[in-house]
Amino acid sequence: RCSPRSAPKRTLLGKNTGAGDMSMTSTNPSIDFEAVCGLTFGNYEKQRSSSFVNGAFSDTLALRSSVLSDQRDGYIDNPATGEDQLNTDLYSVKLQALWEPSDETSIHVIADYSNSDETCCYAMATRIDDPSQTGPMALIDGFYTALAAGRGLPYYPAGDQFERENYTNTTDSDESIDQGLSLDVTHDLNDVLT
Repeated sequence: RCSPRSAPKRTLLGKNTGAGDMSMTSTNPSIDFEAVCGLTFGNYEKQRSSSFVNGAFSDTLALRSSVLSDQRDGYIDNPATGEDQLNTDLYSVKLQALWEPSDETSIHVIADYSNSDETCCYAMATRIDDPSQTGPMALIDGFYTALAAGRGLPYYPAGDQFERENYTNTTDSDESIDQGLSLDVTHDLNDVLT
């Protein structure tokens, strides 16, 4: 479930929620069997699969597992390094167990893991060519040519934006591994506390 929460929430959720935030709640395991699988294919070798299985292990224990895999080749070429940029390589797994030994007690355990290894955040530059090569673009090209030469690097002026080329001397990669474990124990005290 995903639902917006209106602003302001700074006291409760911190200074970065001045405009509100989104509350995301996972679906809990249930004793009803359910399984879903989704597949997506596209250009640049796009392959995405997601699935989950939910069911009862016993009358009081329900399990739920979710898996996601998302891959795509990069679609921006870097002639300086010969590599593709803006690729996607992600997978994640989430396991949940809900144990309800009595009507008053429930124990919910969630474990998750995700791995992402991508070349991220590139864009194509758009420029207005100056046929006379005497205007501002000529000055900018001259400045960057001298700057790159001073560092011993080549300078590649921006080309046609529809060629999907971005000249960089290095490849920035975004590699991250996220993992988590949570335990939620709920017990109804009934009329014990007054």
